[in-house]
Amino acid sequence: MPNLHKVFVYGTLQSGEPNNYLIEDQTFIGRGSTTSLEWNMYSLGAFPAVVRGNSNVMGELWEVDDEALSKCDWLECHPDMYSRERVEVIVNCCVVLAWMYIYQGDVTNVEEIDKWPV
Repeated sequence: MPNLHKVFVYGTLQSGEPNNYLIEDQTFIGRGSTTSLEWNMYSLGAFPAVVRGNSNVMGELWEVDDEALSKCDWLECHPDMYSRERVEVIVNCCVVLAWMYIYQGDVTNVEEIDKWPV
């Protein structure tokens, strides 16, 4: 039986976005948000970045296998550009612990956004 991982995506991995093809054959659980107000999202142009802050993040929860998680890590340049951290998210009225990619770069002078796509 394969290992399965819950991943909370908020950018180009979401349904209908250009990189969703990496996980589209995996299990979509639902739309939701982080439970805590400790994140902010920024637009880096073609994709968003989440860093520690004072808001929550809207996105999608997926259950993925090892291969799909590896593809997500590759896309997010984990652990250099984005680190993968476990966060609590609320989806379908349930609180779940899931991986989320956190931007490691500087967001000074970068536009803050509420959701992706803008």
